[in-house]
Amino acid sequence: GKAAPVAAELPYATRQAASKHPVTLFTAPSCQHECQQARELLKARGVPFAEKSVATQEEIDALKKLVGEAAVPALQVGRQVQRGFSSELYDKLLDAAAYPRRRQSAREE
Repeated sequence: GKAAPVAAELPYATRQAASKHPVTLFTAPSCQHECQQARELLKARGVPFAEKSVATQEEIDALKKLVGEAAVPALQVGRQVQRGFSSELYDKLLDAAAYPRRRQSAREE
């Protein structure tokens, strides 16, 4: 995937949220529609995130340990995890972590 934006390019509120509650999106090569929706939601909000593609048995086992089952997409925001895609639940997790509701440029601070 593409690299997350350089921290200096992010608005202050986003940098603060990312430092306290880093975001990881777990996907798989076979996950198309829901994983794309999850990516688009994060990008629309301007949330920097790491994407981990789950393909090997070791990665699948690690995901099961984290979320309880090998389900993708899975979103991790700090210590909170959400299985599957739900824009409402993803927004709640991101809101709770103080990520801005919409993409902001660093100039808008």
